Amino acid sequence: MVLSREEMAIFYGDFYNMVNPKMVLDKNKCPEELHPLLPYAEFWGISDDLMRENLVEAANKDICDNLKEVIDEYDDLLDQWLASDEAYSESPSKEYVAFSAMRMAAE
Repeated sequence: MVLSREEMAIFYGDFYNMVNPKMVLDKNKCPEELHPLLPYAEFWGISDDLMRENLVEAANKDICDNLKEVIDEYDDLLDQWLASDEAYSESPSKEYVAFSAMRMAAE
């Protein structure tokens, strides 16, 4: 189940505050069908591999399961965008990078 920002804060509890401040992403820079994932990308979309790995390791099983379920649900749509021309850009958008990192967090 995809959670809103508010629902994530409740479901994640104190863990939600581990990423503060959260990224602010521009919904106009990602496909409309992926807009429900913006709160996840703003939380999990940390481009630094070590910081993202530490965050994933600190998450409990229910939180990790939710992330994986959401990514699985949107997998084909993520493939379409993340394998688009922007994948070859020398300067991909902050949104593209965050969504890519969020997907890596789910793996």
